Amino acid sequence: MSGAAPVPASRRGWCPGIARPMATGDGLLVRIHPRHGCLTTAQLGGLADLAERYGNGPTDVTSRGNLQLRGVAEADHGALSDALAGLGFIDDLPATGPQRIVFLDPLAGLDGLRDLRPLADAIEAALRPLRAKLPGKFCIALGHEGTAPAVAADLEVAVDADGNAVVRLRDVWPPEADAPYSPPTCGEGLGVGVTTKEGGCLPGWTPPLPNPPPQGGREQAAGLPVRIAALVSEFLANNPGKRSPRQRNDVPANYLGLLPAGEQPILAVAPAFGRLAAADMRRLAGWAGRHGAGELRLTPSRAVLIPHLDRGAADGLMREARAAGFIVDADDPRVLLVACPGRPACRSAFAPAQADALRLAGVAGLFGAMHVSGCAKGCARQAPAPLTLVGEAGGYGVVLDGTARDAPLAVRSVAEIETLLQAVVATGPSRGEAIAALARALRPELGKEMPR
Repeated sequence: MSGAAPVPASRRGWCPGIARPMATGDGLLVRIHPRHGCLTTAQLGGLADLAERYGNGPTDVTSRGNLQLRGVAEADHGALSDALAGLGFIDDLPATGPQRIVFLDPLAGLDGLRDLRPLADAIEAALRPLRAKLPGKFCIALGHEGTAPAVAADLEVAVDADGNAVVRLRDVWPPEADAPYSPPTCGEGLGVGVTTKEGGCLPGWTPPLPNPPPQGGREQAAGLPVRIAALVSEFLANNPGKRSPRQRNDVPANYLGLLPAGEQPILAVAPAFGRLAAADMRRLAGWAGRHGAGELRLTPSRAVLIPHLDRGAADGLMREARAAGFIVDADDPRVLLVACPGRPACRSAFAPAQADALRLAGVAGLFGAMHVSGCAKGCARQAPAPLTLVGEAGGYGVVLDGTARDAPLAVRSVAEIETLLQAVVATGPSRGEAIAALARALRPELGKEMPR
């Protein structure tokens, strides 16, 4: 490999923002945290101009529904910050803490269920004094039961249609009495994870909260989870909900295509790998302005939603989006690909992850999701994937049913991996057979045993 040696692959303990950007292989990375993951057409169009003027052109939608500009020169950082402030994007919180704590269901307020946006604001306001003590990556996922955004959250708040809620630590849900547990480090004095396992509760987990909450009763978990639980309980008591005439399972998990929303459908499109060219941003802003209500929303699946569409324009916009190169169909092979920018954009990366992922798209579909990571940090995806390729000095480490941090079965070049995948797919196996066959091809000594 050519170029400077990558930096160590340990996961950074903070998230970049506007006031505190991150140095990468192509300049500074400046991350923007839109409130509720929402943007106006003017904001998105303005960001397109700034990405071209101060960055390297594209803007990335992140796995937490944020936006980031890359390639910013250090000398331009002040001017860019001023311009972002003019668009309404300001980091007014401690640079060492998270700029946005609550990651909200992208359909909040659009699905006929109780609108959780005021609850998100209440949680943000309540935790504002604590942000300097919170880790930079700390976050809370908020949604209705089964719809909380798929982010790597420290806490999940889920509300059901009957006005019940649960506050839980996602990593230990469902609770297992004997499961080992290490609570997230939330700073001195925040007290996360202090309950016992009595009654099936693990540290930091609170059981469902009736609405209204009972008077007295067994003491709930102390610390941050119970602070959130109290806010949720107060919100539910003061905001009676209603049932939606449609089921939320009508909405694809990856938010693609035309989503049902009464008389005003929602167009959901995704750029490959979440990377939006400036022209794409202007195109989306134009569609939202001409055919919607001037609003756009970002999702953790790196899609962009245009709500409140004119029904007569919806089908035409779907065709236009498909022709423009956006992902709009669930069977698009790019849906299964997750990849970080890789080389040369990231100085931690050993390989051009996105280019290699596209190269393998046609032969990787049988395995389901494929994660291609430029290094072992695995920034683009923290969850396990059926097939994960991890860049390192000799090529890609191949991990089956694991994450970028797991030990690979073998290290192969992208060309060798492509040949192996073609050979496996040509036999027409099931997904399980394909994984087993690839494992044997990489490590013949495994015989018929499955890896892991």
